[in-house]
Amino acid sequence: PKRSCRRSGSQNQSSRTTRTRKWCKPTNSFPNISEVTMPHKTLILAPNPDDEIFWCYTFLNPNSKVIIATVTPNIDTSVEILDELRVPWECYEYRDLHLCDAKSDLIERLEHEIDVGGYDRIVYPCTCSHQDHQTMHDAMRIVTRPKHRRFHFLYEYPYWNDGMPVYNCFRAASPDKITAMHRFPDCDAWSRYIEAMNAFVAAHNCRPGICEPFNLIWSDCL
Repeated sequence: PKRSCRRSGSQNQSSRTTRTRKWCKPTNSFPNISEVTMPHKTLILAPNPDDEIFWCYTFLNPNSKVIIATVTPNIDTSVEILDELRVPWECYEYRDLHLCDAKSDLIERLEHEIDVGGYDRIVYPCTCSHQDHQTMHDAMRIVTRPKHRRFHFLYEYPYWNDGMPVYNCFRAASPDKITAMHRFPDCDAWSRYIEAMNAFVAAHNCRPGICEPFNLIWSDCL
């Protein structure tokens, strides 16, 4: 006898779901989003000072805003670089490694920022083993839940791991990023790791120099 097969999903999928699946499907060639010339107002979420430099340097420009959640010894170098790049920033001044204790307050502040900020794209950390990064990730998944349309692109950036980061697009970075990373005291291991990983991403996509990987998880503009 023939075995019945139940089809998963619906034949009438929304265009947003179809587009998101198309971008999230693993491929051998990833889009270079640094070539997109459309202007965007970008919000970058950094659990700790230096995250915006190490992971999101290509998004830093005067039309972006960086929110740093905690205070660490790297705060002075971080804001010095942001000021040189003319990037607006704000520090919430939570205790390092205790961001989870302020999760409710963090959610409320981020939700207000996104509601009034008029951002086109938002960049925040992926899920990982670092407690501050994970807390920021969890908070942003709550804050960016579907409501009225407040933004157009959601990106996650990677963290230290034992293999290649999960990504489906990349941005070509200038050599200035390497110089900026090495300005942080006691971060040589991080700088070398990220430089090597960015170089691998570039080579993997047949690009010269270094490239930052990102995971585009949602957009209504594709």
